[in-house]
Amino acid sequence: VCSSDLVDDDSSKPVVRARVIAETASYSFLTLTDERGTFCFEQLTPNDYHVTVQKAGYQESRHPVTLAVEEDSPLKPLALRMTRYASLSGTVLDAEGELLPGAEVIVWERLRGQKGGGPDEVDRTHADGQGAFHVSQLPPGTYYLSANNAYQYESRYVNPFVDSHGQMPREREAETFYTASFTFDGANAVELRAG
Repeated sequence: VCSSDLVDDDSSKPVVRARVIAETASYSFLTLTDERGTFCFEQLTPNDYHVTVQKAGYQESRHPVTLAVEEDSPLKPLALRMTRYASLSGTVLDAEGELLPGAEVIVWERLRGQKGGGPDEVDRTHADGQGAFHVSQLPPGTYYLSANNAYQYESRYVNPFVDSHGQMPREREAETFYTASFTFDGANAVELRAG
């Protein structure tokens, strides 16, 4: 398989030095794309192969193509595409607009196949000492965020402080969805694009 190309799905520019793997159930061949995004498998033995492409910053992709290699039979060139990961960064603030260091940030998406589907957790992280967080390697799509005060679970290990009515402070109990919503249905969506 020669004169095959691998390009960025968004820009259509060549993806350089990506790993292209042709594999069977028992063995595989590996090659790298050149500066034009071109790759070549020169001596594939007769068999059926599946093609996977890998590159840092891109989603690994197993392409729905089967190369049926037969003796002395030429193969058509392949045109493959890769999609860049998206990332999400921000700062967690409390109700008064103060930084909330150490807050737990959870990334959600709606369950597929359900009308108005509920939340499905995708990833989670903690804000740093300045309230900043970063989540990487997300496929492009629509996401929702929630934040928990990192100290809300202290009550499992330490006797918590309570107010004059014997109640724990509400701000330590509530999970807040982006932005300032207390329910997933009221949360604002965050659209992430490749790159």
